[in-house]
Amino acid sequence: MVQLLLDNGLDEMHADNNGWLPIHHASGAPNAAHVIAILSKQNPSTLRCSDRTGRQPLYIAASEGHVHNVAALLDAGCDIHATTHEGLTALWAACMCEHITLCDMLIDAGCEVDVRDIDGQTLVMAMIVAGMCEVNGCLNNYGLGKTKYLTKLLDRGGESILCSNDIVGRTPLHAAATIGNVHAVNDLLTHGANIDVQDNDGEIC
Repeated sequence: MVQLLLDNGLDEMHADNNGWLPIHHASGAPNAAHVIAILSKQNPSTLRCSDRTGRQPLYIAASEGHVHNVAALLDAGCDIHATTHEGLTALWAACMCEHITLCDMLIDAGCEVDVRDIDGQTLVMAMIVAGMCEVNGCLNNYGLGKTKYLTKLLDRGGESILCSNDIVGRTPLHAAATIGNVHAVNDLLTHGANIDVQDNDGEIC
């Protein structure tokens, strides 16, 4: 259907009231053929278009968990490091929405793991603050537990993740200790988090 519309003059750069172009809608739907059809027009602006909140097609596809759409967008050369107006990347979307396969795909494709949002939080801290250590064991899957994800994040971001501070000076260890997540605290310490780091008020964990 999308190919038919494109062949009959559909403007792939026409935005709706939310700033969504056809590529946004296609990226959020479970049919990679639609994404590929739009990308076949080879308009570079299609890959860089953002909606009113700064979300690009890759972010939309990642948040919806559409692996084939993400693969098509990556193959077409989209900006894997693009952020929303809140400073969130496609990797944030995949992780926060618990799309584990896409987390692997985006990390392996080179998505930066230590990017901070507008509040100065890294992805690891955001997941701790969101309580994802306890939601369906999700953060265990991302490494704040016994599997590979924290190791993978640390391999890419290393000390910059453990020592990252938000706008009030809190580190991931501060966040984990504040909400009483003993499991996360233990794993962060095991991976080298500094227990003596102070926040802006001079408080340690």
